[in-house]
Amino acid sequence: MAGDGKSRVIEGYGIVFNKRFHLYGEFHEEIAPESGDYFRSDSAKMKDKRDTISAYNHNFEKVLGRVSANTLRFEVDEIGVKYIVDVPPTSYGDDLLVSIGRGDIKGSSFVFRVGKYEVMEENDLTIRRITEFDVVAEMGPVTNPAYTDTTVAKRSLDNFKKEKEAVTVVKRSTYKSRTNSARVAYCKMLLNLNK
Repeated sequence: MAGDGKSRVIEGYGIVFNKRFHLYGEFHEEIAPESGDYFRSDSAKMKDKRDTISAYNHNFEKVLGRVSANTLRFEVDEIGVKYIVDVPPTSYGDDLLVSIGRGDIKGSSFVFRVGKYEVMEENDLTIRRITEFDVVAEMGPVTNPAYTDTTVAKRSLDNFKKEKEAVTVVKRSTYKSRTNSARVAYCKMLLNLNK
């Protein structure tokens, strides 16, 4: 594919620091920049036997990349944690690239277990601020991200170097469109996962 301006690489911010996410009621969550230490290459957790994957819509049957295969990589900056995936030449990989290219899929999400957090009270709100991850099992593109400031985009080989200089952050409001019962079910799932 070299020279044709097409790429099988996608990237996106799966984690955006210091952005509040409304779980339910007065309960909110945000992720602190120090939590990004988990993804640094010299981190003991990344060197541990935990092998983070990237999958489409958290479907572990549609694996896009894996840290141990060097088809999934992470970069941490002041915005958050960016994942970079070499999408496989499979039918679901091809479909995903088309959907991202069309703008149908714009967000990202991740599956995690909290290591450490702080609880703050502010104007009748309870905010859980995650400061450390115990495990991040998966991070990848999703149709409806819970954290609405996440992104995903298809990389162009011709613009690879330019993308390092200009990052487009796409805001999503899909979480707000979920029904209240869907939000509550999602929150319960998160709380059970983080026990």
